[in-house]
Amino acid sequence: MVTKHGSLIILMSNGGDDWNDRPYDCNAEEPYDRYHKDGKEYKIKHKIIFFELPPYYGYLPCDGYTNCPYSVKDINNKAVAWIHTEDFNILAGTILEEFKRIIRQHDGKIYILEE
Repeated sequence: MVTKHGSLIILMSNGGDDWNDRPYDCNAEEPYDRYHKDGKEYKIKHKIIFFELPPYYGYLPCDGYTNCPYSVKDINNKAVAWIHTEDFNILAGTILEEFKRIIRQHDGKIYILEE
């Protein structure tokens, strides 16, 4: 699952350039969109989901820091939640249906691009 909220990306099964660098919000590139296996190149199709939360929700791992102490790798290893509020956390590896349920349960909106 890929979820974008500003510079937020929740993606467990892929990688990207500088995903091990801190701070993630200044270093991490977009997720890889292709991989090579047995001499062939394969494209990876990501699902991009935009969402909104009420203004008092939606704290990102970089919030409150001048230089965030986390890399994407740290966040994907669950050192901190991708989205943290007083009411809920969304950790790396959260499946899409659970993500949507949590966002809607807290008065958020989900927007999915049509292809």
